[in-house]
Amino acid sequence: NLTANGLEGTIPYGISLLSESLLTLELAKNELRNDDPEDLMWIQKLTNLRGLEIQETQFQANGIPTYIGALTDLRVLDVSKTKFDGALHGSTFGALSNLRYLEMGGNNYNSKFPQRIAKLPLLKALYVKGAHLTGDLEFLGKFSSIIEVWIDDNPDLQGSIPPSIGALSNLESLSLTNCGITGSLPTEIGNLKALKQAWLFNNEITGMVPTEIGELTDLHILQLEANDMSGSMPDAVCNLWNATVDGQMFGDGSNRGKLLALGSDCGNADVFKCSCCSCCNDCPLVGIEYDDRRLLQKRTTSP
Repeated sequence: NLTANGLEGTIPYGISLLSESLLTLELAKNELRNDDPEDLMWIQKLTNLRGLEIQETQFQANGIPTYIGALTDLRVLDVSKTKFDGALHGSTFGALSNLRYLEMGGNNYNSKFPQRIAKLPLLKALYVKGAHLTGDLEFLGKFSSIIEVWIDDNPDLQGSIPPSIGALSNLESLSLTNCGITGSLPTEIGNLKALKQAWLFNNEITGMVPTEIGELTDLHILQLEANDMSGSMPDAVCNLWNATVDGQMFGDGSNRGKLLALGSDCGNADVFKCSCCSCCNDCPLVGIEYDDRRLLQKRTTSP
């Protein structure tokens, strides 16, 4: 682990001589660079790597380098806030069947999100904040093991949340804020029984809040503000409040859930009414910082 060690310059190709013994390589938060993409070719030689973390360096390439796909035993990959600017290619990820944790935000991809990433069988955590993604959200229904997926601050990522999201039976944490999401929320969201927290604010979501969300009895946080929704918050959702919060009783008084924060566009009751929301319109993130609200803070390179 060489994270934040004040390292500068390039990595010598000779590091590839450690290919048999090196299992994790953490070079994050250093002033490391490469003069051309070929200077990073040593990465593909480290075929036993389970963890590669090079975030917040000056490494540059045209998108995420395809030769990272040679690291077929990789569990953890963090290439966020580098200079891997350029289109994403699905072929880079096709062989990474052991990948559990992928962080790739803070770069300018200006391309669609590859469905091959969503189809990785063991992927549990995905973070792609501020990455200039384009296209739609159809890939959301392709995940099979995902627990936490955050794709915030991508305003060119548009279209509606697909009904296929209801198949993500392991999903606990969803954040799709500050994007260009339109359309109504699918009723299939009610199938996400493991969901604990969902941030969908600052989009262009329309329609009514599905009553089916009231089936999510493990839900702690739901923030829907800064959208174009109409109607009123269903009693079934209000009943998800934790009865110990400020001693309040919402809905029909049969509070049976774990809800701690509920935000909506309830500032204008002529458009949207909510008798149980803890916040209207400009809502705080429940007093916690962006990175601190992650469920999967612990990265693992174990089998």
